[in-house]
Amino acid sequence: MLADLRRALIEQPKPAHADSALARPIPLRADESCRTLADLDRLCGIQEAINIKLDKAGGLTEALALAEEAKRQGLRIMVGGVISTSLEIAPALLVAQQADVTLNAVP
Repeated sequence: MLADLRRALIEQPKPAHADSALARPIPLRADESCRTLADLDRLCGIQEAINIKLDKAGGLTEALALAEEAKRQGLRIMVGGVISTSLEIAPALLVAQQADVTLNAVP
């Protein structure tokens, strides 16, 4: 049914680390399951994209490394954030320049 709705992707519909239990009618994006570089090997082949959040990745340097390695492994990238001020989220723009996935706000 979801494939018929023509969704671009679904954000992690299962709890973190339950990734292998997912059937994939459409692409899935890891969110809570992907925090650091150490998570990528487990997600490759299960997820098609990851959501990078600077505060969960360990800061800008780690988020940039995560984005680079994810791209090298063939994963698409989205950049998100938790509740953040403009000063906290501003560095995410550097990571977002590598993003493959963008979301449009619905009015």
